[in-house]
Amino acid sequence: MTNPLVSVVIPYYNGAEFVNEAVSSALNQSYKNLEVILVDDGSTDKTSQKVFDNLQDSRLKKFRTLNQGLPSARNTAISLSFGKYILPLDCDDVISNTYVENAVHELELNDNVGIVYSHACFIGDVNQYWDLPEFEKISFLINNCIFCSALFRREDWKTVGGYKADMIYGLEDYDFWLSLIELDREVIRLPDIHFFYRKHGISMISNVNQERIHYSYLKIINRHKNLYNENILGFIVRINELQNKLKNSSTK
Repeated sequence: MTNPLVSVVIPYYNGAEFVNEAVSSALNQSYKNLEVILVDDGSTDKTSQKVFDNLQDSRLKKFRTLNQGLPSARNTAISLSFGKYILPLDCDDVISNTYVENAVHELELNDNVGIVYSHACFIGDVNQYWDLPEFEKISFLINNCIFCSALFRREDWKTVGGYKADMIYGLEDYDFWLSLIELDREVIRLPDIHFFYRKHGISMISNVNQERIHYSYLKIINRHKNLYNENILGFIVRINELQNKLKNSSTK
């Protein structure tokens, strides 16, 4: 086993309330060969600007940009990093202190592994286990089960062209994972809880309307149409199974 550098990349926009906790969870990893890249994506809130300025650590690298939106801010942070492996972390979420160590072990063990994630919990306004299904390719074409904070290979990010800037209403992580799956990368879910997703106020996902959801899914399907075409029979079978399951549950 080698000891490759891991880059935790944190886009930051008007996130003064929780960013210290997010950055601390990234810095306090049991895995020590690590850097944290914090990119202020044009915060307009004065308190958020001050909190950003006051954050200090030898492994923390801070940059300010004009507002680009989340996908481009992630790409900027990754382009400013040097790690072999990348871990995106939103500025209001938290990771366990052994997440990176466990994920790097899996990535170093098998060169075909391209995404490593874990079990997860909600924190904040809701505190409970996040019951996400384990990854299975056909089901994944219907619904994303991998949160944004999974580890992946920097070289794969370069190969697929990073996160796509046109995913302006969310699902940019789903779109990105599909790009990695198109590289025939394997996906591993770690057996323990290592990610804590904060539920508070109005998030990007909870605030999207049907028109925006349709926009995002059309972008995804058009961009990955070959992947969907190659798996169309399995996709149709799984949709029918889900429809029958819903029909049976509604008649009980």
